[in-house]
Amino acid sequence: MRKLTLAFAIWAAAACTVDGNATAPVAVPSPPAAAPEITPAPVGPPVRILWAPMQPAQLPVAVRVEPSTAAAARVPVLVPAAPDQLAAVRREFVSHFTSDFGFIKTLQLLREQGYHGSEAFMFATSFAPGAFADQVRDLLTTRRDNEVRTFHAGAATLENAWVRPSNGAFGDAASIGLVEGTISFTDEVVTGAERGVETHTWRIRALAQGQFFILDGAEAPAQLAPLRPFDAEALDPEVAPQVASLLAQETVSPTARPFAPYKGTAYWDARAAALDWLHTLADRGTLTDRHFERMSAQVTKFTPTSYLGDGYVTVHLKGTLVEIMNGVRHAYPVDESVVFQRFSFAQTTWMAVDGQNRDGSWIANGSYGTPQQTAHG
Repeated sequence: MRKLTLAFAIWAAAACTVDGNATAPVAVPSPPAAAPEITPAPVGPPVRILWAPMQPAQLPVAVRVEPSTAAAARVPVLVPAAPDQLAAVRREFVSHFTSDFGFIKTLQLLREQGYHGSEAFMFATSFAPGAFADQVRDLLTTRRDNEVRTFHAGAATLENAWVRPSNGAFGDAASIGLVEGTISFTDEVVTGAERGVETHTWRIRALAQGQFFILDGAEAPAQLAPLRPFDAEALDPEVAPQVASLLAQETVSPTARPFAPYKGTAYWDARAAALDWLHTLADRGTLTDRHFERMSAQVTKFTPTSYLGDGYVTVHLKGTLVEIMNGVRHAYPVDESVVFQRFSFAQTTWMAVDGQNRDGSWIANGSYGTPQQTAHG
């Protein structure tokens, strides 16, 4: 106890007055040093990112397109979806536009050039050309230095849906043709330590094909422009690649063999049998070359089956077929017609459904049926 008492006495003395009046100074802790201010890097002016342009694909067969002679045809009206169809497409619509791995992921990859040079193509498979697509492209390709932008999914509401004829090789998958709805999402903007959020609400019109190809849109509450019926003048720019693809199925060369991608209808069974025979001759070495020269194609008839441009297109082909059989070159005039079924998808699809016999009669004669895919090719 002696050491403890002595220590207390020393502490008490230090706290007493020095001269009987003034008290000893008490230590005051110094304020912490101020953290140095960090000046955020300035945000640069808006700069446009230029996507690599799409390169036109070389056609497997050269085809010259003559102006259409098809007479104007009456376009069917839009048919509203039945309740069960509406419920099914509503689930797809909401899922696609509210998932971080659907539409929003596509927007972000386009912005970040995550498609490795294919941005222009991916954009063209998501948005139809037009004023709204131009606005979206500006949003995706405008960047500023020291600014990070990230899209986040929001809500989606399907408002209307219309059907298209489901006959043909795509069956029920093509039964819903057109939808209209409202989607919302945010664009998070980070600049240094600052964070902001921009909100977008779009009214959109789209073709339904799993991914939803946006035909038109507007920042809500602006109204969408009325949808015009399909213009048959749009067929001419589509003809060449579709005819070239059909003729390529009949080509023989050191690297090509005939093939039939479909079967199961009068036209395709007859065509498949002929193409299989050509394939056999080529494998034997009897037929060493088969190609088309100076081919032209002209739309002579269009029978629409929907407001959107689905229907049957009759195309007249003229040109020359060249074959080298047993070393001898033969040239035959081509002067015949083919009927294609057109499907108004994002990437428009044409499928041959009828052709002519040697005497000019039609093979299917209007009974087009539903072709089935084969394993050929």
